[in-house]
Amino acid sequence: MANCPRQRIVLLLVLSVLLTATTMTTQGRYTINATADGVVEDEAILNEIPKGSGIYQGKEYPILTPYFMKDGQSAVELGFPKLPDNIQPEMRVEEGQTISIEFQDNPIRVQASLVDYDADVAVSYPLEEVSKNMFKIAPEGIKTLEVEAVFPGNKQIFYSTLVDVVGIS
Repeated sequence: MANCPRQRIVLLLVLSVLLTATTMTTQGRYTINATADGVVEDEAILNEIPKGSGIYQGKEYPILTPYFMKDGQSAVELGFPKLPDNIQPEMRVEEGQTISIEFQDNPIRVQASLVDYDADVAVSYPLEEVSKNMFKIAPEGIKTLEVEAVFPGNKQIFYSTLVDVVGIS
C-alpha cells in the first residue's frame, strides 16, 4: 500500500497529526470505565455524584445516570448518554405533561433537553422550565432526556435517561 517513499511520508504525516489531535483532546480529561449501556463502574467517583431522579405523575423514577462531570479544573467522562440503540426507554411520558427533576443535593441551576440521536443529525429540544426544576415534555418520540445540573463549587454534572414521549391521546 505504502510502497513508494512519498506514500510512506504522507501516511506518517497523517498518523502524526491524528496522534497529536488525540493527545490534545484528551488532556485534562479523565475517562472512567463504563459498560456499553453507559453504566459507570468506578464506585469512588459515583459516590461523589448526587443521585438524580425524575418525578412524573407523582411517581419517582431514579433513572438519571451521570455521564459527564466537570468542576472548573478537570473533566471526568463517566460514560455515554443513554441511546435507543442498546437499551429500552426507562420512562413513558405524555407530550405536554411535566416532569420534575430532583437530586439528593440542591443544585444551583438545572437545564433539561430531549435529544433525538436517531435523526440524521442529532437534534436537541430544550425543555421549557415551567417552575423550579419542573419541565414541560415535548416533542413525541423515543428521546434521550439530558439534564445538566450545576452544584455549589461550580460542579457541573450531566445526566441522561431514555424516555418514550407519547402523543396526546
